[in-house]
Amino acid sequence: LIISIVVLLFSVSWQGTLAVLFIGVVYYYFIRYLGRAVSYRAGKGEVEASREGTVVLNEAISGVKQIKAFAAVESWIERFNRIMKERWYHFRKRTVWQQVPAPVLMLVLYLVVGIIALVIKLLAPGDFTELIPVFGTFAFAMFRLFPIIGNISNMTMQVIGVLPNVEIMNSMRNELSGGVSDGDKEFPALN
Repeated sequence: LIISIVVLLFSVSWQGTLAVLFIGVVYYYFIRYLGRAVSYRAGKGEVEASREGTVVLNEAISGVKQIKAFAAVESWIERFNRIMKERWYHFRKRTVWQQVPAPVLMLVLYLVVGIIALVIKLLAPGDFTELIPVFGTFAFAMFRLFPIIGNISNMTMQVIGVLPNVEIMNSMRNELSGGVSDGDKEFPALN
């Protein structure tokens, strides 16, 4: 759909198509920045809080530290609650910021359509009625494209948000495969 709409717009006006593509590239870099600055950091904070919470639970449950746990039950509970609140904070932050790109994109769309209409009216008042069909075609195409792009950007933010989990799994996989010493048998499935 995106490719067919871009081809259609290119057949109508290549200058307008380049403007739409420029807006798309700017939005792409905005999403990458937002994903790295917010979603990735929140995901990393969530992973750290989960790891720390697991450590606290293991300390409280382990047989060696039971004496300490019974002597300071409240401190373990308070520590665990603090960690879970931190995890919830990062989860909430990541989830809320995943929803930001689509409304921002729609706001940009409405602003761009309005500003371009005003610019056309001011710069070419005599040709305004002739340019309205071309402008309407572009506006309609952008209104069809932007919800799809908004959904893609939400999914991109979700992927960036869970990337810290994937990095941990990748490092664990590399550690496990790198920690095996060489032996006599060959395992073709591992190659």
